Amino acid sequence: MDTSDTMLTMVIPGANDKDFVVYYEMAEPVGHFRTMAEIYRINEKTVDLVAASVNGKPPRFGGRASGRALQGNGSDKISPQPNISCGGCVDLLNGPWEYESAYCMSFDTGCLANCASQCAIAAGACAGCYETHDWKICSSCVGAAYQCAHCGAYPNLCCNHWASGCTACAAP
Repeated sequence: MDTSDTMLTMVIPGANDKDFVVYYEMAEPVGHFRTMAEIYRINEKTVDLVAASVNGKPPRFGGRASGRALQGNGSDKISPQPNISCGGCVDLLNGPWEYESAYCMSFDTGCLANCASQCAIAAGACAGCYETHDWKICSSCVGAAYQCAHCGAYPNLCCNHWASGCTACAAP
């Protein structure tokens, strides 16, 4: 069985009711990425990144950019321009061992709730479509499913603040 595209994802509650950890691990490296752990803190209107580790090492942060990452249909990206040189993952034996990457430091909770609600609406409408085959319900299913998929495809729609940094390369 080919497991090269398998990803393990876990969400672990923190020591208090405001923090949680998200952990990702790929069965095989995808590009320069193999593992990531992020600690988030829930605030009144945001969910903020507190700490991160990629491929076992924390990123070095440099330049900072702010604003929504993707607006409208997702085609007009706003991305930070790093003010540090990372070097790349060119020679895994001699280094450098970092690549440039961007991190969302703060998500808007209202936007996240809107994305999640679209998925709940889609689930209800699509269950109704399956049961009734009514065109009105099925059209609601398709519309809500599209909105849900759009949020899933562009989760950074809800990003308020970006930081750029250098991230450790995955081991070969």
